Amino acid sequence: HDWTIFIIFVTIHLLANYMAVGSLVFRNLNNARLLLLIKMYLKFDTVISPVNINKRESLILGFGMKSENICGYKIKMGCSLRKALNLIKADELMNILTTSKGKNYIIVPNFKNKSLYVSLRHNETPHDVISAYFHAVMTGIALSKYNNQPTDFQMKRHLHQVTPLIRLDTLIKHFPKNNSDHLQNLTQTAMENFNEYINFELSNFFTALRVNGWSISTHGIEMGSWRYIRDEGSSIDTDKKHQ
Repeated sequence: HDWTIFIIFVTIHLLANYMAVGSLVFRNLNNARLLLLIKMYLKFDTVISPVNINKRESLILGFGMKSENICGYKIKMGCSLRKALNLIKADELMNILTTSKGKNYIIVPNFKNKSLYVSLRHNETPHDVISAYFHAVMTGIALSKYNNQPTDFQMKRHLHQVTPLIRLDTLIKHFPKNNSDHLQNLTQTAMENFNEYINFELSNFFTALRVNGWSISTHGIEMGSWRYIRDEGSSIDTDKKHQ
């Protein structure tokens, strides 16, 4: 009998906490909210308010949207750059480092486990982190399309509607085809063109975030503690783990 009363009170307590959390409106971005916003941006070229996104976010850990659902790749933030770069060939390394100039992050694909390793520069800002995550999602979509791999995220084109995904499709049609039997990264020229596309979409995405009341001065995105330091000559000096 005592156990029954205890279970009832615990259940009421948990439900009350669940309802309380559900009524809160978070204006900063975590993984789940950012993925929901990116998905919306890809479909409609804009985003919606924190109130509406919070209603769609799963309150149960582990049941929210995952990056694989959109781009086909796991995204691992805050990875050791040296470990990530050891996974790729010398020519790919030069392509990645060359096209990463001017950014405070570097994205390295691992085709064996379908992951994108994102290394962040020391003293990164929330803007850098959000940019890196957005860039990684778009990289996953681009690589999936380039390598003719299906993803869970499919979108029908509406008449006369030009969206970020449509713009990406148009861009990839001009890339050289991957006719091999194994997965490949983009060529340097394709990567340079893709980066121009990313810069355009990032500018639009951040404008949409600000207009719709999102805070980009902080974030709750899950990250590892590795950071790299780059000197003025754009070479990697140090790769260290923060405590």
